[in-house]
Amino acid sequence: MLCSSNLGNESEFASSAEQLNESRSDTTSISSFAESPQQTVSVETVEIIRQAQEVIKCLTDRCEELERLNETLPILRKEIRSQIDQSMQMIQRKLTERHEFLINELDSSLNSRTEHIVKMRTEFESRLQRLSSHVDLLKRLVQMSPSSASIHNTQKGNPAPPTRAIAVQKHKQEIEKILTFPVPFHPSEYDTMSFFPTELDQLLSMVQCVGAIGLTSIDATMTKLAETPGEDFSPVRRCSVNEEVMLEIVPKDRLGRPVSNPTSKEFTVSMASRVEHLSEVSICDQNDSEKLSSQQSNGSSREYLSTCNTPLYVLCKASTPGAYDLSIKLYGEHIQGSPFLVFARAPCKPDVKSWIDKMHEYSHLPHRIRSVRETRRRCTSAPCNSVKLERIEAYADIYRLHRGDLLQTVGTKGRGDGEFANPTGICVTRENKILVSDSNNACIQVFDSQAQFLFRIGQYGYHPGQLMRPMDVAETINGNYLISDYELHCVTVFNPSGAYISRFGQRYLAGPKGLIADSRGRILVVDQKSCMVCIFKPTGKFINRFGARGVGDHQFTNPISVAVNAQDEIYVSDYAQHSVKVFDFNGLYLFRFGVSGMDLGMLHAPTGLAFDKADNLYISDCGNNRVQMFDAIGNYLRPINSQLEPLNGPQGLTFHNQTNRLLVTDPGNYCIKIYRLGGGEKVNANGVNSNNGKISHNPGQEDDEDECSSTAPSISKSLY
Repeated sequence: MLCSSNLGNESEFASSAEQLNESRSDTTSISSFAESPQQTVSVETVEIIRQAQEVIKCLTDRCEELERLNETLPILRKEIRSQIDQSMQMIQRKLTERHEFLINELDSSLNSRTEHIVKMRTEFESRLQRLSSHVDLLKRLVQMSPSSASIHNTQKGNPAPPTRAIAVQKHKQEIEKILTFPVPFHPSEYDTMSFFPTELDQLLSMVQCVGAIGLTSIDATMTKLAETPGEDFSPVRRCSVNEEVMLEIVPKDRLGRPVSNPTSKEFTVSMASRVEHLSEVSICDQNDSEKLSSQQSNGSSREYLSTCNTPLYVLCKASTPGAYDLSIKLYGEHIQGSPFLVFARAPCKPDVKSWIDKMHEYSHLPHRIRSVRETRRRCTSAPCNSVKLERIEAYADIYRLHRGDLLQTVGTKGRGDGEFANPTGICVTRENKILVSDSNNACIQVFDSQAQFLFRIGQYGYHPGQLMRPMDVAETINGNYLISDYELHCVTVFNPSGAYISRFGQRYLAGPKGLIADSRGRILVVDQKSCMVCIFKPTGKFINRFGARGVGDHQFTNPISVAVNAQDEIYVSDYAQHSVKVFDFNGLYLFRFGVSGMDLGMLHAPTGLAFDKADNLYISDCGNNRVQMFDAIGNYLRPINSQLEPLNGPQGLTFHNQTNRLLVTDPGNYCIKIYRLGGGEKVNANGVNSNNGKISHNPGQEDDEDECSSTAPSISKSLY
């Protein structure tokens, strides 16, 4: 970063501010001169003065903005330095662990080798001693004459001395028995022990590429792919085998504004098949697509990156039918919706393709609509109110059928009170207040139990008590509010009235997102950037953290949210691994569940997590635009959605136990949605209650149904 050079420019900003103040005074005198009745000034001169004053005001605001930005550079340097140190510490920790593992393995191998050598030496010495003894005795028997041997035995007084032949035969048998065991050649080379630096070259090349300092205004969480016409709510990108598909990237900044002139050097792209097949993927602009396609036709299957201007495109081609995961990253961080599910289908046969093209042509021909005239006889005595009431009731039945579990929506797009730009986290307090974090508006909006706006918490800034990008909100055991800030790398604490208390976690958090407080008061925070879960005391003191970047059971690739059940077991959603991982109270891995897919019970890019009073788990299935319900061990129960107003990228979840309501943040529709949950009724894929094909009427829902029958189109009026 250019922090040191920018620090020396403060005097320049000060001098420019003084010049602007002088220019202000000059313009003030000019305006007073224009208003003086003694002087006659033309209309053109007054207009020029007005335009100059507007430009001076804009320049003053820009200089003040640049001065504030210059003040933030030392803080930014400190934060990025801590992130670099944390990343290097992770690498050093892994290298230290690997070093200790290799040393322990070396010691273990040497110990086993020593035991083996001692055992072999003992065996060889025993064989040597036995063989030498038998050979010496046999030599003595051979050298001894038969007469001397008999006299010798008689002098010893042996009553039945063995004969010389029997003794010789006995020693010969023992020697032959020992000789049956072969003597190994070169026992010192029985084992070959060496150190092989496997993957060292690749590791050194990867270490040289670890990390990047990028100066960009593009935000990964706001950047997404352009929507495909006709597939607004489809999370799957479809293509044909060996067909080049171009997907446009829509880069945006952290406020959701489009960014012009992006470069492909800022992005990386990869496409991995769930069954290993050849695939080709690259980032290019529209002008370079022909060049890249010609390169790919030469047989290369590597990734291509080229500098390009607006717009950016992802050019992908699959050579085998099947499902693929398309990952698009900005400086190593997934963009919104990444990894994307790409399904490659086999190409149509020529006759089928011609038939499809013909039907498509017919479908676009103008149709003649025949209007049917209805003649009615006027009747003055019999009113037709009964017919009108029957139609309203039928409309209400259809409306109630299609809305499914949805009770109401709260909020619209905007920056005012009760309006949202990107609602992410949500929480219901013990006082039945609804807290919603809006990352693009940099605030927390507080609603009452009837979803009426009360007040805001926080304003944009980097000073204590201010927020820059709040991602999630939770309540502590003593009733204070916790807010995770992705840009400030900390958790900010406010009291229920919205007054700032403190903040913590700057030394341990790189990019906090989901957070929650368990029954013992501990604060669990998901660190998306470092792929860890940090645990703090209720006072904000760091306790421990678990997890690491990787695809293992105890590792994370893109963790988003965290929840705890009644036993304080920790559930963490992994956006990139399409699963939920479960840990015990201390962070030890227990199990995981979740399979990537679109069917019921499958997950694609899960985000928010929440438990109800029966320990049922609700998961925001962001990639499939729905919420699904599981039990505590991962068994699928039912979907939660509305065919009338479907979700669009749901994020945060919270469950209100007193009213049996589920609250979901819906960033794609700039609102929060409230669902009522019945007790055990069967639900189909569209979220409609069904009982053998009939509409089920629950006893506790008469009021809601009556309300729908009278005012069906408007449902955003009351919460409970």
